[in-house]
Amino acid sequence: MLGVKVLIWKPHLPFPTSPLLGTAWPSPSVAARCNLHSAKRGNPFKQDAPVEECNCGVHALSALWMLQYYIYGVVQVNAEQESHQMFVCLLEASGKVILHETGWRAAAVDVIGVCSFPQELPDRQAFHLAYQAASHFNVPILNFSELSDVLTWSYQKSHKSVKAESELERLF
Repeated sequence: MLGVKVLIWKPHLPFPTSPLLGTAWPSPSVAARCNLHSAKRGNPFKQDAPVEECNCGVHALSALWMLQYYIYGVVQVNAEQESHQMFVCLLEASGKVILHETGWRAAAVDVIGVCSFPQELPDRQAFHLAYQAASHFNVPILNFSELSDVLTWSYQKSHKSVKAESELERLF
């Protein structure tokens, strides 16, 4: 399953971070853990995310139109902090995935591509950031305009498989 996530790259850091929680993304593969539920079970480092009753897991959007709202939230949270730059990652989920109306939460993800935000005029700084992120994650730079088609295809494919699994469970 594919989704998109916004990351920021603060000038003083050697790698990008998640803008709202500050989670480090030093490599293209990231695994989540549920600190709350793992601690209740006596093992604070067990990687068992996502948990239904929690908000844990690696979050991604499968609806590209939601990006504008997410970016607005990021700017609101980070407005008074040091300067940073945002870019979009295309993620592929693995392990357990919990679907939501506009995205999903996964046990683990791999960054499979990056792109800068679309702008009316080409922005050298945005392209440089996309190039830096692509080099860091060793992935291609993608065309933002193609993300919508990729996400629509992935969403339709994942919902067909979820429907098929539900039907099998009903039969057996």
